[in-house]
Amino acid sequence: MITAMGKTIGETLRDGRNKQRLTISECAKRTHIAPRYLEALEEEKWDVLPSESHRMGFLSLYAKFLGVYSDDLVQTYKQNKQAPVTGDQSAAPEPSRVVPPRPPEQNLKRITNVTWPTLSLIAILGLIGAWGLYHGVRHYQGSPHDVDLSWLKSKPRRLEPRTPVENREPRLTAPTRSVPVQHLRVRADADSWLRVADNRQLIFEGILPAGAVKEWSGPGPFRIKLGNVNAMSVYWNDQPVDTKATARGHVADLQLPPPQPEKS
Repeated sequence: MITAMGKTIGETLRDGRNKQRLTISECAKRTHIAPRYLEALEEEKWDVLPSESHRMGFLSLYAKFLGVYSDDLVQTYKQNKQAPVTGDQSAAPEPSRVVPPRPPEQNLKRITNVTWPTLSLIAILGLIGAWGLYHGVRHYQGSPHDVDLSWLKSKPRRLEPRTPVENREPRLTAPTRSVPVQHLRVRADADSWLRVADNRQLIFEGILPAGAVKEWSGPGPFRIKLGNVNAMSVYWNDQPVDTKATARGHVADLQLPPPQPEKS
């Protein structure tokens, strides 16, 4: 991927790091990006990075740290990501063949030779089926005088009056349970990576720039992962959250509201 300066993205990042006389390990400590991801950026091994948001976010953050035109590098990456359209698109479609219409005399002859014998056969089979059905019904039903008509002499059944609607007891329904809405706010003091999920549904993942504030509301629970706990502040229902209590190094993974312990 060649930039506007005539160098590739990896060469631009490597030259910027060498000018400041920094090693990969020193850059990883100061940007909080894993060394193998920094090496992948300088070698343009994009498949090593976890996702597309990680590629663009880490590239922009690393370029800003080295001072090597971060916007130009991101724009170059986006342009080279799109695959060019190949193949000859100007080829004309093959013309379809036109079938000449059949003369009316041939159509009439075809109907006379095929349709009329078929209709005659269907009519004969229909008559045979009707004759068999008629005699079968007479055989099973017998004479019309043998039909039992005693049900006509029976008295009609007396129907009990229904209970009026207003006298019925009301049906008890279970009360609906309202789910409280949770409020989450995150503020970044420096460029840091952040991922937020609401009820196992991802709603944000990427680099939160310095000074930015993000807010979300939902039923929860919220799962939050911070790339740098020292540079981010978390507020749950307008109450500050101690992110360093569950942090491992600079990374913290927490759930809001906290999970309840299981009762023994």
